Amino acid sequence: MPATVTFFPDHGEDLQLLDGHSGHGAPEYTPHAFSIPAFVWINDAYAKAHPDKVAALRRNAGKQIRSHDVFGTLADLMDITWPGQQAARSFASDGFVPDRMAKYSAGGVLVTQDRISAQR
Repeated sequence: MPATVTFFPDHGEDLQLLDGHSGHGAPEYTPHAFSIPAFVWINDAYAKAHPDKVAALRRNAGKQIRSHDVFGTLADLMDITWPGQQAARSFASDGFVPDRMAKYSAGGVLVTQDRISAQR
């Protein structure tokens, strides 16, 4: 039976030994809180049934993904479709486009990528 497992945490954590910061959230926003790991595991049956999606996942593995891309990706992995669906929001699609325009939200505050990078 084809199967996948997706792991995508909502945020990272600052550890004192990495850069002198600890915890998460305001008043400082560090890359450790926003640059987080994610993965999609697939079994052999899924890979055989959906080689196009597996190939797209591999091609998109090094691209920036955002939490709002997870819904579209999970639906795509399960072959769920709807009118107006956007391939650009699924990193299991050849049409995936990283969202570099939307701001990040931290503690209800919109934070720009520049603000995160400036605090390195």
